Amino acid sequence: MMKERNGRIGALVFALALPGLCALILSSCLSPLDGGAFIKGKNTGTANSGGETGVAAGGDAYLEIRLPGGTGNARAVVTATEKDGMRYVITLSGPNGESISRILNGGENTLSERVAPGTWTITVKAYVDVPDPSVSSVYRLGQLRGMGTASAIAQSGQSASVAITLKTVTGVAAFDELAAAITNADDGDVVLVTEAIELTGTIPIPANKTVTLLAEGEKVISRAAGFTGYFFDLSSVNSVLNLGDPSGDGELYLRGSKPALTDPLILVYDAGAELVMHDHVFLVDNATSGSAGAVFISCGSFEMNGGTIGGNTATGSGSGVSVGGTTPSTPGTFTMNGGTISGNDASAYTGGGVRVSLDGFFTMAGGSITGNTAGTGGGVYVDSGGNFTSTGGSVTSNTASIGGGGVAVGGSGTFSMQDGSVTGNTASIGGGVAVEGGGDFSMQDGVITGNTATSGANLYDDGATISNTILWNSGTIDNAVPGGAGIGRSGATFLGWNTDVSSWDETETYWNGSSARPDDGVYPMWSGDGSAPTAPIAVAQTAAGAAVALAGIASDLTKHYFLTQDITVSGTWTVIGDDVTSFTGSLNGNRHTITFALGVTIIPSVSSNIYMGLFGYMDGATVRNLTVAGTLDYTNTDTTHHFLVGGIAGDAWNGVSIVNSAVTCDIRITQSVTSSRDFYVGGIAGRIVVGSTISACSSTGNLEVVDFDNNPAIGGIAGMVDSGCSISACYNTGDITHNPSGTSPYLQVGGIAGYLNNTIEYCYNRGIISGPFTSDGVGGIVGNGSGSVSRCVALNPNINSSIPPYGRICGDYITPSNSYGLSTMQLNSAPAAWTNPKDGAGVTTADAAALAWWTGTAGWSIAPTAASRVSEAWVWDSANHRPKLYWEP
Repeated sequence: MMKERNGRIGALVFALALPGLCALILSSCLSPLDGGAFIKGKNTGTANSGGETGVAAGGDAYLEIRLPGGTGNARAVVTATEKDGMRYVITLSGPNGESISRILNGGENTLSERVAPGTWTITVKAYVDVPDPSVSSVYRLGQLRGMGTASAIAQSGQSASVAITLKTVTGVAAFDELAAAITNADDGDVVLVTEAIELTGTIPIPANKTVTLLAEGEKVISRAAGFTGYFFDLSSVNSVLNLGDPSGDGELYLRGSKPALTDPLILVYDAGAELVMHDHVFLVDNATSGSAGAVFISCGSFEMNGGTIGGNTATGSGSGVSVGGTTPSTPGTFTMNGGTISGNDASAYTGGGVRVSLDGFFTMAGGSITGNTAGTGGGVYVDSGGNFTSTGGSVTSNTASIGGGGVAVGGSGTFSMQDGSVTGNTASIGGGVAVEGGGDFSMQDGVITGNTATSGANLYDDGATISNTILWNSGTIDNAVPGGAGIGRSGATFLGWNTDVSSWDETETYWNGSSARPDDGVYPMWSGDGSAPTAPIAVAQTAAGAAVALAGIASDLTKHYFLTQDITVSGTWTVIGDDVTSFTGSLNGNRHTITFALGVTIIPSVSSNIYMGLFGYMDGATVRNLTVAGTLDYTNTDTTHHFLVGGIAGDAWNGVSIVNSAVTCDIRITQSVTSSRDFYVGGIAGRIVVGSTISACSSTGNLEVVDFDNNPAIGGIAGMVDSGCSISACYNTGDITHNPSGTSPYLQVGGIAGYLNNTIEYCYNRGIISGPFTSDGVGGIVGNGSGSVSRCVALNPNINSSIPPYGRICGDYITPSNSYGLSTMQLNSAPAAWTNPKDGAGVTTADAAALAWWTGTAGWSIAPTAASRVSEAWVWDSANHRPKLYWEP
């Protein structure tokens, strides 16, 4: 850089994008030294006036530079004759990447700046100004003699005094000089490498000192023959080493001793120790016999703002950087804001670019990890409790011979991808990301695309343990569809993404039963041997029809199953399971539908009783995320068995869970002969017994029962709810009709349950309830029983039952609490008073159409939208003015 000796390069004015002036408020970050130069703010009336009459018009901020003089500081080596031959290079780095550079002559003392609001970093460097031998009367910047840095906040319309202290820069040309300069450094000292230096020993960074190491031009620090130790050791309390500086003068190389095996280049081994690296710094060509080719962080921190870590190897792991922790309370941390980690090789081990383990933390906000090689984790390997968070930057073109070309996560490690990209990486499994051995991977944003692998090009789950956690909230994973090559798992087929992670579905989890898992996001579902809900057997429609598709469930009633597409049942349907050979596994419908075509012939399962539905008898089983549609029409001629009918299950025992499911089919049951047997019919289940539950389910088809003097219990959700069982967060909209051919003296009909012996809460009914001329209870929610009904709402416009008992909420015996019935509900198509406690309080049609009434008066927990739902089953359907279940379209 050359300037004319007497040219004035003084007053500096920055143009603002917005009107108004800004103040530059600088806080000193270095302590003063005798003879050091400093910049001091001065409020003046006009630029360069020298006056001190207060804040300038408009709020300009002015800075006054006072130059160093004499030899008061021996290390400054600034003579009186050199004083006027100084040049001060001032660099300001501001918001949105703005950068401003200025040069002041040594005799000048005033600098004015107008800047954009925001945070600024100011660096001042003092150089000896020397003649250019090739051009007369032209001078060039000579050796760096002083340096200072400060931060600033510019505030529109304000002006304030500021100060920066220049620290003396000590030039060194040999190992002894470098060691002495660092060992004897004052806090904030700057050491300038002026010649190539060979180290014969490790140089420790002093406790409670910050030392900056720069290079004049391009300089290399390497090991002398026979020396295999660290270059620099940050093991003392609060020792800080800055490599390079943001303004980027000179290029500093720390070059190792490949192929000889040595220690890493730099050790960070104290909780308060800190290594900071900037542009134009290169940590290269080192080979270690253990972990970390370049930087090893056990505790303390490493901040990489620029520069290159490349060409290093490790016969252990982390050929570029290895970060861990001696204890969880003092973990090592590595923050990458910029720069490049490239061409490092841990080909037989893990972490070609970076390895993070032992409760260590690696945060990548910028820069690139590229072209590295390892056995596992070509770019990054996260292991043994390590934590990797990506908020930016790129992991690209790395290679792993085994798994995780870009990133491998295992051994209770955690990778949280909040932004950034993993692209163009290659591995045998998991070209982009591989999750194995208990690792956790979550993706909130970013891109995983264009990677290559034999299995799971972009994402791979080894499937070795169900404690692997994979959660995809948002972002892009290329080709992540069933049958696509984008994601894979050992010994399994990708079935699709399961979006159901609410508290209503606690048994299905990739979070290993954790109560802290999120309520949004999607989980990959993999096929397996059916031994667990997380490894279900895939069920799909086949060319041979639904009977073949569903035959596998009937052939092994203990396994777990997962629908991969809609299935239509036609021809003949044989109900699955009875009380001798019951269904004990699980079926995840994955939001698919099983449809019973019109005219299908149903063959019930028969043992102690007659059972009809998708399943006849369930014992401790689970059904979730399933819709049953179409028509179930059956005529019973048996007089010796109890008869149990439900859209999903005829009978459900011993902790059965039916959750997040719907029955939309019409059910019509006819008892063609007189029988004294019990008769239980429900939209979801005929009967639930011994701890079984139905939650977050709906029934929207019409339910009609024709019988000859049976003892029926009929409900929109369940015919009978026995002791210890419950129905919660369910609704029915289909009409329920009983057409007796005899007197039917013990009939019980309810919009949710016919007979209740335990609990119903947070349910509503809109279907018309039509009972016989003789009954044992007809109600908008429950027909009869001895249980508890709370927070329920009956919105059915009419109850048809000419002979009591009947009620707006409960038909007989049960007095509901905090429950409401439609004020205009009619009895036998005529107005009714509804004054019995069984009728509940009244609600108008207008109130029932308002979210505020449901969350206020009714006391329900309803999220405005599915996207804002936390753990509630209900969201508000603003188009239809009603609560709907969060899983509904």
